[in-house]
Amino acid sequence: MIREDRQRREEAQQCYRPDQLRCIFIAEAPPNDPERYFYFPDVIKHDDLFRGVIKAIYPDVSLSRDKHAKHKLLCKFKADGYYLIDLCLDPLEGTDAEKRDRRLEAVQGLVDRLHEMRSEHLPIIIIKCPVYDLIYCRLCKDGFIYTCNERIEFPGSGQQSKFRKHFSDALAWQRRLFPVQTNDAHDAMTHLPAP
Repeated sequence: MIREDRQRREEAQQCYRPDQLRCIFIAEAPPNDPERYFYFPDVIKHDDLFRGVIKAIYPDVSLSRDKHAKHKLLCKFKADGYYLIDLCLDPLEGTDAEKRDRRLEAVQGLVDRLHEMRSEHLPIIIIKCPVYDLIYCRLCKDGFIYTCNERIEFPGSGQQSKFRKHFSDALAWQRRLFPVQTNDAHDAMTHLPAP
């Protein structure tokens, strides 16, 4: 079952992978509930990470709870070159010590995936403080020179306002570093295919 769940997540993620990456976000791990995931367009509740990220990037967008709206927002996220990956490919379960060990075991795999994406010269923004504390120095050491040094809380459990502030600061850093080129991405919401 774990293999099938991972394959389903990977397929959804690949659907929304940008042709040209502009910024990579690194989160901790997929949710424990196999029906919830950042890239599943039919998730309409308990979707804190997606809602927090999208609202910070597109503050004027209305976040309705319908799967067609999420699909359109994911398409815009993709068209604008944003891509979210996880440190751990599977949900984290167990004791705090077991979770910490799983995070540590996942670091080399993350670094390998980032190299495969040729992201050494892309801005990288890390979401969730324990993930930042674990991988920030390692990414800088391994040549990911545009890794943002902003510690960002996860947008849940009462941390939403801190997340908005720190994530917005990180986005401002990313936009200063790599200004948006004029293109048709701003029209993406009006020319999207149906899901």
